[in-house]
Amino acid sequence: MEGVSLTNNTPTSTRGLSVLGLDVYVSGTVGTAVGYWKNGKFTTLDPGTGPYGAIPGEVSFSKNNDMYIAGMVSYEAVFWKNGILNNLFLTPYSGPETYSNIGSVAVIDNDVYFGGLKGNNAAQWLNGNLTILPAANATKSYVNDVAVNRHQ
Repeated sequence: MEGVSLTNNTPTSTRGLSVLGLDVYVSGTVGTAVGYWKNGKFTTLDPGTGPYGAIPGEVSFSKNNDMYIAGMVSYEAVFWKNGILNNLFLTPYSGPETYSNIGSVAVIDNDVYFGGLKGNNAAQWLNGNLTILPAANATKSYVNDVAVNRHQ
């Protein structure tokens, strides 16, 4: 299999990958631009506001083809739905206790699951509702991935 060049000698970072039909989506950054590639063509996403920049995470699709990209803007948990930036918190970043980040997303039926970090604690969100996950004997924990079993 031959590789595909996503940029031309520009500092690049890829974060998430998803396939929908015959289309391949990869989230990431090119220089300071945040966005995603669809079949090798880069689309820029709204980077939000604040001094610390934006970082995208995983990509997932709902059954009606809504695209979700997990992420962070200026140390605040965000996601992009169909390219539109959405914040998960109304409290702006003011220090380590308010730091939040989501790196993973899964969409099952009408439910959207995010995984990441709130303060120093692993966290998950279901349809925007935060649950802090306990971590025994840890000073910091983080959710790296979300998987949902549809068949129960």
